[in-house]
Amino acid sequence: MSVYGVNLPWLHGSYGHDLAENEHYPDWGYAFDTADYGRPLREAGELGFGATRIWLCEYGEGLVTDSRGRITGLHPALLENVARLSEVSAKLGQQVYWTLLDANSVPRSGDALTCSILADRDQTARFAELVAAPIARALDPRLTFAVEALNEPEVLTPSCAAVDAPSSETPSWNTLSWETVGRALRTIGDAVRAELAVPVTAGTMHVFLDSLWQAEPHLDAVDVHIYHDNGGLPPAAQLAALTADPRVGGTIPVFAGECGLPEEGTVPPAVRLAHYLYNAEPSGYAAVFLWRLEGFLVQQDASRRITNAGQEVREALMHRIAERSRQ
Repeated sequence: MSVYGVNLPWLHGSYGHDLAENEHYPDWGYAFDTADYGRPLREAGELGFGATRIWLCEYGEGLVTDSRGRITGLHPALLENVARLSEVSAKLGQQVYWTLLDANSVPRSGDALTCSILADRDQTARFAELVAAPIARALDPRLTFAVEALNEPEVLTPSCAAVDAPSSETPSWNTLSWETVGRALRTIGDAVRAELAVPVTAGTMHVFLDSLWQAEPHLDAVDVHIYHDNGGLPPAAQLAALTADPRVGGTIPVFAGECGLPEEGTVPPAVRLAHYLYNAEPSGYAAVFLWRLEGFLVQQDASRRITNAGQEVREALMHRIAERSRQ
């Protein structure tokens, strides 16, 4: 049966500084509030989701570096706040899909730190030893659905460079080869697996899956990101053919870590977003995570009102749960 989850990548809209300090902007502090940090998790549970996808080190959040930019460790707050989120998830009976790095911070914000982690072998090794391994040791294996080493690696490669190039306001950066990305993912993934027996992934838009797989990232599951105007999912068999790997959809499970909608379209979004929940199991997916809780399914303001899309998704989830209970 498929796991139905929702994306909660950063709390309260605080990308890159929700769980710990970010050395890019030390004056920001971080947004984690002990009074309400559990609220989004509870909201996800109330809508019917059994899992959340949470990002940890996006835009270099929580990383400590020396004067030469070399990683030396983690801000203690990151592990402390991960523990607090884990406690709430355990009480709610939710799993968590933890994401370490977000490749999008490089082209969008000129994030040299994240780029160096993937491009420089020594920096990759430091991240693996001093960040990925300690985080993996701190995670509860009973709650951890999977660990994503890197979100959307394709944006760093020539495959996306012409489309998602940095603006004139961000520093220039050199694209990375798929081989370089694959090497970094192997190193980080090995560090995670040495501490925690869970699948390691790297979510990618499905059109780039073949390039990622050819880079030999040694991933334990396929995670494709889909933004379809009617909630469609490419069947697992199609992804197996795309990667030329018959294990995909079998011993290598298929996840959809981001299921969202393109901005254009005329069909009401509430109807279309719920379609992913119905399409998951027939398409061979072990899990789908809708994009996203705050701002899409729940208002990201003081009201925390469930949106029309949230109401539709809740009804769909209740229907799926009822169907399972009858089986």
